[in-house]
Amino acid sequence: MIRFEAVSKIYPDGTVAVDHLDLEAPSGQITGQLDRIQGDIYTVKDPAGREVTFRVDKDTKWEGSPKVGDQVEASIAPDGSADYVRKISGAKNRGSSGSESSPPFGR
Repeated sequence: MIRFEAVSKIYPDGTVAVDHLDLEAPSGQITGQLDRIQGDIYTVKDPAGREVTFRVDKDTKWEGSPKVGDQVEASIAPDGSADYVRKISGAKNRGSSGSESSPPFGR
């Protein structure tokens, strides 16, 4: 995981480019409801309600065809890309808002 906390950038002339930025790029495993699909960007909401966004690409491995509302498990690399995305069996589609498309990359 990559994390920046309280990052600021102020130029010598006093111009503030960034003030107190906190940023976290997740890595590891996430399980939750697939909340949004926007092209190759997927957002999963975990059981605590936190949203985790990651990118899929031609190297992402797929198990099942997850759609918005499905329960999924994903492994996320430190660069924010998904190593795999798996639809969890028996999960019901709850009809969240967003694109209802299948994975955009080959299997």
